[in-house]
Amino acid sequence: MPRRDWCAPHFCTVRLSRALYPEMSHHNLDAVMERHAIHVEQRHRAMPDARVLVEFWRRLRAAWPAGELQRALDASALRARLPPGLPADLADDLPEEPGVYRFHGAAGQGGEALLYVGKANNLRERVLDHFRAGAGDAKSLRLAAQVQRVSWTETAGELGALLLEAREIREQQPVYNRQLRGNGGRFTWRFDDGGTPPQLVELDASTLCSGHAYGTWRSAGDARRALENLAREHRWCFKLLGLEQGAGSCFGFQVGRCDGACVGRVPAAVHLARIRIELMPQHLRPWPHSGPMVYREGAGERVQYHVIDGWQHLESFDADDELPRLRARRAVPFDMDGYRILTRHLRDARLTPLPTIRDPAADDSWS
Repeated sequence: MPRRDWCAPHFCTVRLSRALYPEMSHHNLDAVMERHAIHVEQRHRAMPDARVLVEFWRRLRAAWPAGELQRALDASALRARLPPGLPADLADDLPEEPGVYRFHGAAGQGGEALLYVGKANNLRERVLDHFRAGAGDAKSLRLAAQVQRVSWTETAGELGALLLEAREIREQQPVYNRQLRGNGGRFTWRFDDGGTPPQLVELDASTLCSGHAYGTWRSAGDARRALENLAREHRWCFKLLGLEQGAGSCFGFQVGRCDGACVGRVPAAVHLARIRIELMPQHLRPWPHSGPMVYREGAGERVQYHVIDGWQHLESFDADDELPRLRARRAVPFDMDGYRILTRHLRDARLTPLPTIRDPAADDSWS
C-alpha cells in the first residue's frame, strides 16, 4: 500500500481539565482519574491510559452542556493558527525530522529581517508550537505576529542541529535570540607541570590538548582580575602566580595571607599543585586527539559527518559530499557554546581521524 501521512487535530487534556475545573490544584491523568473516580488496571500502559481518556470524555459529555464543552475544547486545542503572512500549507511542507528553522520578518531597506533561529528534533512540531493557541508569553506572541516566512535545514540528528543553530545565532545575530555566551575569542590560564607560573593564553586546540587549561574569560583583564580574586580568597601566593613582581616575599606573606611559597617555606611545585587542585571545577576537558576528528551522525538515507578539533566544530558535510581537505591544523577562535555542546554529546562517542592533505597548493575548504 502507498504510504500516507496521517495528521489529526488534537488537544491537551491538562488544558481541558484546567479550563473546566479551575479549582483543582492538579490536572495530570492521575488527578483526573481521582476526581472522576476512573479506575483501570495496569496504569501507565498505552491501552489502559487510552481507556482512561475515553472514560474521561464520556463523563465530560454527560456533565457539561455542549456549548460550554466546545468552548473549553477550543481553549485547550493544540491547533496551530498561522499568521496571515505564512502559506496555509506550511504544516504539510514541514518535515518531521531534526534540523534548524528560521523565522523571517518583513523586508525593509536592509532586506529581509532574520527574527529567530531555533533547533528541533521534529521540525514540524516545533515550528507549529510557536503558533498554537495559548502558546508562549508576550514576547513569543510578538515574534509569531511578525513572521512572514519560515525556512529550515534538515540535519541527521540533534548534534548537527545544535551546532548549526549555535553557528547561525553567533554569525547572524537574529533579533529575538539571546546572544550566546561563546562569542569572540576566549582567554584561559595554562598551568604547566612543575613550579613555573601560569601563562595567560588564548584558547586553541593545542592548549586544550595539553590538559592544563583552567577557566575561560572574554579578555585578558577579566582573566587577571579573576585570578587575583581567587588568590586572595584561597591565600595563594601572588608571586608564584606571576601577579606580583620584585625581590623578597610577596605582600600576602607579609600580612599573613600566603604560606611562604615565595620565600621557600613551601616548594613552589607543591603550592602550584594545590592551586590546580582547587581550580579543578574550572578545568577544561582536554581534547584527547592529536588532530581533527570526524563524528558520524544519523542512519539510512540521512547521514552527516562533523569535523571537530579541540572541542571546536570546524565543518559538517553530508555522506555523499567530498571529504573536506585539510592542509594543517589551524587555530580557530574558541567558542564556549560549541565546547559545551560537543563535550556533552561526544563524551563517549567514537570518532575517526580526518586524513590530512599536505599539498600546499590544495585549497582550504573550511568555511
